[in-house]
Amino acid sequence: MISKKSWAIVLGFVLVLSLLVGVVSAITPGEVFDNGVKKVAEFLKFIIGGTTSVTVGGVEIGALFIARLLLMILIFAVLIAVLKQMPILNDGWPMWVTAIIVSILAIRFTPDDFIVTMIFPSGALGAAIAAVVPFIIFFWFVESSIPAKMGRTAAWAVFAAFFLMLWWYRIYSPASKDLPALQGQYAVWVYPIAAVLCVVMIWLDKSLHAWFVKQTLEGVSAAQNAALQAEIQAQINWAHSVATATLGNTIPPWPATLGAAPVPVMKTLSAGGIVTNRTLTAAREYEKQRRKAFNTIL
Repeated sequence: MISKKSWAIVLGFVLVLSLLVGVVSAITPGEVFDNGVKKVAEFLKFIIGGTTSVTVGGVEIGALFIARLLLMILIFAVLIAVLKQMPILNDGWPMWVTAIIVSILAIRFTPDDFIVTMIFPSGALGAAIAAVVPFIIFFWFVESSIPAKMGRTAAWAVFAAFFLMLWWYRIYSPASKDLPALQGQYAVWVYPIAAVLCVVMIWLDKSLHAWFVKQTLEGVSAAQNAALQAEIQAQINWAHSVATATLGNTIPPWPATLGAAPVPVMKTLSAGGIVTNRTLTAAREYEKQRRKAFNTIL
């Protein structure tokens, strides 16, 4: 069976190769190193079927080349996970050879148009996460840290104002001339849309804050309920141990984790510390009461 260390070495080697392609243009290597990089780049381009855009060590490396490389690593990782679950090819060199060959074939003969199509969903996912996460963080900060409605309204208004200022800055400010132009591009509408969402949050503040408070209280209530259930269950277990004890034996001790025992319990069950018929009857009644209480809080 391939150890985790071997798996880590293989992944590390692949990642080093991918990073080598990405960062080599920022390095000033010697002639020997430069030739080595050139050979590695040529080999990867031959295996993956890269496209042209950027020159690295005398070999043109494009954005689609990097996409092919990353997709091949992704396919390889998924194949390893799937092959491990199969009754055959699930261990040793057959698994690794199969995963390597299939991942290379899957990428090597895939047209560039298909690669671009596969990239778009990942790009949409990344853009959505990058845009939504700051909004969620700010929402959580406002709802958990600002109890007053006026304060929350002011916070969302400031947030909206900053989005509008960024919108104006990217389109009209001369100071943004060194930034990528957004005029006429759909991306520029991210700012006003975010500002509108801030206004919506102000409009729905009462309902959203009530929901947030309810969720918080339910979380606390659930934790308290779980603790109470555990306590009652421990009482039931103790009462059952007493109710099933042999006559004449010592009464099982009250669990120390439950603190002091209720006075009626100790008075009824612990007289003399010996199990009697009266003790068994009282224990069964106490167990019945505790089970009823347990079912009530479920």
